[in-house]
Amino acid sequence: MAFKNKITSQEAISTLGVNAKPHIVKRLIAGLIDMVVLFFFHYGLYSLVLITPMANTLKHYQNEIVLVQEDVKVEAGYSQREIVDESYNGTSVLHYDEPNNTYYIVVNIDFGEDTEAQKAAANKYQELIKANEYYSDVTFKYHLHNYVLTAIFCGGITELIFLLIVPLIMNCGQTLGMLIMSIRMYNAKYVGKPKWYQYLGRFAFIYIVLSLLPFIFLAEWILLVVPAVTIVVMAINKQNRALEDFVSGISYVEKKTFVDSYESVDDDEKAVVKKDNA
Repeated sequence: MAFKNKITSQEAISTLGVNAKPHIVKRLIAGLIDMVVLFFFHYGLYSLVLITPMANTLKHYQNEIVLVQEDVKVEAGYSQREIVDESYNGTSVLHYDEPNNTYYIVVNIDFGEDTEAQKAAANKYQELIKANEYYSDVTFKYHLHNYVLTAIFCGGITELIFLLIVPLIMNCGQTLGMLIMSIRMYNAKYVGKPKWYQYLGRFAFIYIVLSLLPFIFLAEWILLVVPAVTIVVMAINKQNRALEDFVSGISYVEKKTFVDSYESVDDDEKAVVKKDNA
């Protein structure tokens, strides 16, 4: 439904009327504020999730990865086992050797100045770890569960709140960043407030196309790459609109100049506008 409302930059400019377009710097600052808010809320939510039973499977795979890595390091001659008491409380992972009824930790071997031996052991470790099918399987499962918790669950809740619910509740088409910078969303096609499905289309595009899909390939680098692409897109069109704005048919205006032209006309004129834009 959002795609039905696509408009060009020129159409957006021609329908602004008395509504003034905000300076691109204000748009960028508002976007930066929103990004910071999203980041910290997402980070806090993810940290909270990690201490709940929801993260048990993720922690299991994480532990399995560490165990495999340490076993392979010992096999490659890069590390060795060091017997310790069961009350050991150091930074290394405490292991239990059931057949020998002993506790041990894995520590790296000090090769001293023998860099060739150290290099040979490191290369053997890389070969063994790459050939270990169980390690590949458990690593894939770890990243899959982390993706579900980080991007789908925490990211979905965060963006749903700040990019959809907040603008709808405030009834003036503003995210927190826009509120601080005194700018608001504008429905250029109907010359007034955006429709609910435009907010939904904008949120869906940001969540799926700009968040979920890039996270698969970029992970944490998404925080740098996606904003950079957004800035470029905003800079090359006259209305300073981002990709999600073109898709949802949304423009931006200075809040103090906002006039809802569509709401100011009578019912007969509204019917004509709807017919013309059908």
